[in-house]
Amino acid sequence: GWLRAPEGLAVSEAAAALVRRCFRWGIRIGDLKACNLLVRERPGEAARVFLVDADGTRFPRRLSRYARIRVLVQLNTSIPRAVPARARLAFLRAALRGRPRAEIRLFARAVARWSLDRAIVYVGPGGDMVERWA
Repeated sequence: GWLRAPEGLAVSEAAAALVRRCFRWGIRIGDLKACNLLVRERPGEAARVFLVDADGTRFPRRLSRYARIRVLVQLNTSIPRAVPARARLAFLRAALRGRPRAEIRLFARAVARWSLDRAIVYVGPGGDMVERWA
């Protein structure tokens, strides 16, 4: 399965920490998709996630709610449908850690709603894969 504990959880946490830092520092990643994240795992060390495609990245210093939701929708729709909703929600909570609970709920609803209007597009073993939510 996807994001099996503990390795998958560690990778999800590391990716969420990257997103959280970008939001805090006012960095809008223009092309945040799963295929643009590189995971480094070393024995005895926490997983680290790096952005490998900074195309479209901007530094406005302050990100609007709309901009943050858009980034999260783009990432959400670049992950195979097989990744369960609970794993997606755990990532979202981790990415927004420290934010008020009501704001996290608002983001979760918005990301879910906006994602449903888009196809899921990700890179699989045979190239680009396209899925629908239903």
